[in-house]
Amino acid sequence: MAAVVRLHHVEFLCCQASERALTFAESYGFKPFAKAIDAVAVKSGSSVFVFRERSTADYLVDTVKTLALEVDCPRQAFDSALEAGASAESEPLTSKSELGSCSTAAVRTPFGNVCLLFVHSKDFSGCFLPGFSGVECDESHAEMTSYCDHITFACPLGSLDQHVAWYERCLGFRRFILNRTESDEYGFVVDSELGNVGLRLKAMDYWRCSEIGVSSNGRTSSGREVKLVFAEPLEGVGANQVQTFLDEHRGPGIQHIGLHTADIAAATESLQKHGVSFVCPPPEYYQELRSSLSWPSQQLLATLQEHSILLDSEDRSPEDPEPPSSPRYLMQAFTQSLFSERTFFLELIYRAGAQGFGAGNISALWRALQHHLHIVDAKQT
Repeated sequence: MAAVVRLHHVEFLCCQASERALTFAESYGFKPFAKAIDAVAVKSGSSVFVFRERSTADYLVDTVKTLALEVDCPRQAFDSALEAGASAESEPLTSKSELGSCSTAAVRTPFGNVCLLFVHSKDFSGCFLPGFSGVECDESHAEMTSYCDHITFACPLGSLDQHVAWYERCLGFRRFILNRTESDEYGFVVDSELGNVGLRLKAMDYWRCSEIGVSSNGRTSSGREVKLVFAEPLEGVGANQVQTFLDEHRGPGIQHIGLHTADIAAATESLQKHGVSFVCPPPEYYQELRSSLSWPSQQLLATLQEHSILLDSEDRSPEDPEPPSSPRYLMQAFTQSLFSERTFFLELIYRAGAQGFGAGNISALWRALQHHLHIVDAKQT
């Protein structure tokens, strides 16, 4: 199988793609930098999103369709994916010009509408990919995020392990431990007495050192590795966010993307000023923080609540030779859906030494999303 180098870009299919790309860039701190006949590419740090025009023949609703992975050999990745059960989306192709050469190949995965585009652009000096031309971008426009931290897929009940096995067999991804309490067999299970808050998670990543057998846990994220998270609802929890995505998206797909930010309070404040709406945790969440964590100041907790930011500490890892000198934690904020359907959203995430995802934040997110869905449902009835 071909070695994965990095996440190259993520492609959205949506109506009025050019307008949506410019509005998104202005609101989320991205910069338009390249365009094609039917697409616009925007970037923030190393994160690149492409907005491509959607027709009903492509898909019935706006969606995140394609993950583009920079690989050593697109043809080898293409052949491995077909052997693992994918179908061909576009045959291997090498484009050559005065700007150099760029090789691509694409497959449709066995799960929903998600496609993988394999790219080898090392020898291409153009602005982005063949077919794109550069556009001037406002360099004074502040970028609020630096790289893609993770990509989360919504899976139908009972299909999570099939997703994980396919990405391992096809691309060589390996399990990534989200939380020290997670089970090797079942993954990370979040359940609560609320009845409608329950999900099972497994995560995978690919980074270059994994090729020689070095463990992926216990390291500092560089933004170069590719992290995938797969989520499915627990049986018997009733209507919930994952099932809502599956219903309104018309099947499994990419539910959200986590974008790393160095200053989550400034990032959320900037996005809110530009009209971005965030999912608000219930007030009880911040009351629980005050009683469960001793180190955050009252000023910090007030800032978190003002900007709908979640905070969770990460326990000491069994691999740690000694306790950390300072708390390891992560902060997260979640936008409301970017599309008219209740499907895809974005996450802002800041990590202070934490590598996984806190159980408290996941539960709080689910409660907040469930509360938001109830409000939307009430307005529609």
